[in-house]
Amino acid sequence: MTKKSVAPTILIGGAPAIGKSTVARAVARALHIDYMSADNMRRIIRAVTNKQTHPGLHFFLSKDPEEYFFDHSYREFITHVETEAREVAPVVRKFVHDNPAVVKRGVLIEGVNLMPVQLARIKKNVRGLKVSVLYANSKNTITRSVQSRGLWAKTEKAKAMEIEYLWELNNHIRKSAKELGIHAFAVEPYRTLKHRMLDWAF
Repeated sequence: MTKKSVAPTILIGGAPAIGKSTVARAVARALHIDYMSADNMRRIIRAVTNKQTHPGLHFFLSKDPEEYFFDHSYREFITHVETEAREVAPVVRKFVHDNPAVVKRGVLIEGVNLMPVQLARIKKNVRGLKVSVLYANSKNTITRSVQSRGLWAKTEKAKAMEIEYLWELNNHIRKSAKELGIHAFAVEPYRTLKHRMLDWAF
């Protein structure tokens, strides 16, 4: 860090399959701060809770992706993601609010569970926090990622549905961020994304 002496604390949200984790790690390295995945935090919370106390967190565990996308609309999918996010957000807020050592070192936390409404609420409670979301301008960005590395669905038919639902989630996140005044980055062109984010972080 050359422009600021205080290490930043940054939260980044966005849909899966848009390159969020890759660029977040690169930005954290460039800033010499810690990197954490909210998705990993979600897995830890799941391990110490149950579906009675945290139904949103455990909802997807009981679902077969080959059936889920045909039994639920994309609007239901977005609702399920938001419900899960509501149960992760308090842990993220507590982590960045009540952990002086983390704040001193600086940290970047990213994940789909950092939805715009959660980012807005956490920002109100944590001084100096920087929050943003990433979004794709093109469905091809999501399509290439899902087709090349896979995500949740296994069959081609289910993958096609998954791509459509992720695209709708991506658009929902973009719209919500705009309504809430949350900063947003288009991931395209990807080659400039890291530098755009670094300029914003400073």
